[in-house]
Amino acid sequence: MEKIFSKSMLKLNNKNIAIIGSSPIMMLFAKTLSRRNTITVFEKKKIGGAWLYEDIVQIKTNLFTNVLVPSNSTNQKKIKRVNSFLKKFKVIINYNKDTYKTVSSYKPTTVYKYDFSLFYSNILKSNKINFKKINIKYLVEKKNFVLINKKFKYDLVLVPFFNSLDQIDLLNKKILIPFKKIISKHIVLVTKKPLIKNFYYSEQGDNYFDRIQIKKIKNFYFLTARIAKNFKKKSKSFFIKNFSLLNNVELYYSNINSYINYYRNKEQIKKIKKANSKKIKIMNTTQLYGSIIKYFF
Repeated sequence: MEKIFSKSMLKLNNKNIAIIGSSPIMMLFAKTLSRRNTITVFEKKKIGGAWLYEDIVQIKTNLFTNVLVPSNSTNQKKIKRVNSFLKKFKVIINYNKDTYKTVSSYKPTTVYKYDFSLFYSNILKSNKINFKKINIKYLVEKKNFVLINKKFKYDLVLVPFFNSLDQIDLLNKKILIPFKKIISKHIVLVTKKPLIKNFYYSEQGDNYFDRIQIKKIKNFYFLTARIAKNFKKKSKSFFIKNFSLLNNVELYYSNINSYINYYRNKEQIKKIKKANSKKIKIMNTTQLYGSIIKYFF
């Protein structure tokens, strides 16, 4: 077996496999591998991570700003193939005609809106996928298995780049994998009036937010915005009072949500890659669109 994760490994048979984290790419691995293997997904909180969906005003929607776009011209050419692939997993896809602005050097020529509200329930329908709400503290590779939290044994474990482990043990050799803990906060505001006309997403927000996304679902407009670093300690009432777009607008819902991101820079990613082994596979989850192409095409 190769040390890196190859596409042939998606055809493994009769293995007991652990998936660390429940981001869309890790859930795609879970669904694909569950056809011939028994899968356990470990997630310390709720399934979805930064792509978490919950019911707001009786509509399932994302709690955090997220978009799925190609990061270079080569991947842009595969957008139809990516869309066809995701539709198999109940992802709802619509062509975007509204404003999209990014600070990235590559500007995608075609942007789609992706709705993952049915994705997770579809994935978890498989009776060969188990879910454990447990924080992973220890990951140790033994000769014939991988031990999780000194308790659970698996034939293979898939680990994303961004996870809360600070070390992995490979046959008694400790690999240190440092990270930076970042608490990301996003505000969700629901109105029946479009706060910005013909707008979808921008990474060029105002002083309060460094990302803003607006989605229209049924009769409601959902504004989700990532709170800028200098305003993370502000209360919900502060933004409602000071955000100019909300002047004379009735709010049907408002809340601030947060999640913890265990971020690794380029040097730290080099270190976690060293933990790649026969039974522990370190998965590149830097960018969802690119990861789908890398591992499934």
